[in-house]
Amino acid sequence: MPDKKYDVACLGLTVADVLVKPVDGFPGPGGIKMLNALEVHPGGNALNTALACAKLGLSTSMPGLVGNDSFGKDLQQSLTDASVDTSGLIAHPTEATSTSIVLINSEGERGFLHLPGTNAVLAPEHVNFSIITQSKIFNVGGVLLMPSLDGDLLAELLKRAKAENIITAVDVAVDPSGKWGEKLTPMYEHIDYFFPNKMEAEQITGR
Repeated sequence: MPDKKYDVACLGLTVADVLVKPVDGFPGPGGIKMLNALEVHPGGNALNTALACAKLGLSTSMPGLVGNDSFGKDLQQSLTDASVDTSGLIAHPTEATSTSIVLINSEGERGFLHLPGTNAVLAPEHVNFSIITQSKIFNVGGVLLMPSLDGDLLAELLKRAKAENIITAVDVAVDPSGKWGEKLTPMYEHIDYFFPNKMEAEQITGR
């Protein structure tokens, strides 16, 4: 493979995770409950992969989309601090950064409140494909939770990457619409490495 600027380009879910604990119930109207901790962390399949790759010493880029808000700026700074190239990470002028409120009870079990935000509008026009062509590996994280990119549109990006002899990897997420096959089928022939977990694999295959 010819020399490339990046080892890996990561595209997909970028999320601000807000961890709140303990949450064993909610206060009534006008009430208040005290917390032991409230923390904000970078999250999302693609962003976590980018950070992990950078920590392993790989030259990593992250094209994609965040909001033009404090969470978006924090996520971009986390990537920059880890030496991930964010030149292709766009701040959307109106959509909020995707955010998950992680409610952790006294036993450590978690529940989630999620704002799709920029992950819901991420589309091919937000992807600087020249960054992908400069990469050895094109990793897409959070497939099936990006309604403006999933399916034929993402299949076309993967196909273009394969035409450039780039290794492709896809990390799938739970599909809330239940249309697993419909969205994934056009992608398969353009994927080198596919990463469903056990539950996702069972849902996809029906076995």
